Amino acid sequence: MNPKKLFQKYYGKLNREGIVKATLCGSVSGLAALFISGMLCWFFGYNGFWVLILAFVAAALPVVLLTYYKKFRPTTRSIAKRVDELGLEERLITMTELEGDPSYIAMRQREDAMKSLSTVSEDLLKIAVSVPLLVSVIVAGVCGLGGTTVYALYSTGVMKSGVEMIQDANAVPPQIYTVEYVVEGEGEILGMTEQEVYEGEDALAVMAVPKAGYIFIGWSDGYDGAYRVDYQVGKNISVTAMFEEAVDVDPDNDDDNNPEPDDLPPYNQDGDPSDSNRDPTDKPSDDGSGEYTSSDNYMDGETDYGQDLGDATDGAQGDIGNAGDGDMIGGYFDGIQK
Repeated sequence: MNPKKLFQKYYGKLNREGIVKATLCGSVSGLAALFISGMLCWFFGYNGFWVLILAFVAAALPVVLLTYYKKFRPTTRSIAKRVDELGLEERLITMTELEGDPSYIAMRQREDAMKSLSTVSEDLLKIAVSVPLLVSVIVAGVCGLGGTTVYALYSTGVMKSGVEMIQDANAVPPQIYTVEYVVEGEGEILGMTEQEVYEGEDALAVMAVPKAGYIFIGWSDGYDGAYRVDYQVGKNISVTAMFEEAVDVDPDNDDDNNPEPDDLPPYNQDGDPSDSNRDPTDKPSDDGSGEYTSSDNYMDGETDYGQDLGDATDGAQGDIGNAGDGDMIGGYFDGIQK
């Protein structure tokens, strides 16, 4: 009987065992590559998940094929060895070794081995995987999962890359400077008057605001704008906002220190328009000593138009009383023609 045909019923199960073992070996290789590629991408800050997948496939597939065809693919000799492990009286491995031997002893041994083999069911063969191989898969799986997790944390922005961590560890802490704004006089500063600013950065904006009756005259360092921002701070800064009392007020901005606008002549308490030193806060007298001065004159300043108006009215009334309707109408048209 042909041994190959005799072992055919065991081939399927042992072939599945070989595929499982080869796959586990390939998984160890692929998971190791996954760990290495994930850590490298994280360390150098490369954002590309496809690299990890490609590394896993490139490392696992060749190992699966090589280990299956070179080690775990079942042969007649390997099947006979596995069957002998079941404890048969006749060793099948011996039968395969004496397969071409024409001697009587060899032929008798082959016959006895085949009879023993016919009583062995294929269910007695179990798929067996070595413990070291299983441990290797578990360790590689933990490492691969760890490398993938580290890379995922970096790619989502939760973690910095390895290069960035090294740079941060070796970086010199930036210098911190103090920026202080102080008030001199009656006023206040809107904003943070005491700030801590990193070297090269800008301070927060502040504004000097005077109180009522005071004006802002500038900062102690010569800057005269009320709104202030110190840019690119490179040293400690302490400046004072200076305020002073507003003494000379010129609301119409005509540079004459006179609150009266240019289009109105200034008057003093006596009503003299030539005197420009009147206090604008003076109030009218209430002692009843004033007098009325009539101003009902023509532009020549001499003729009283009020008296002329009264005379003209009396004359018109007399004429109306003495004249007839015809005279009144004629006088009306004569007046229009004039």
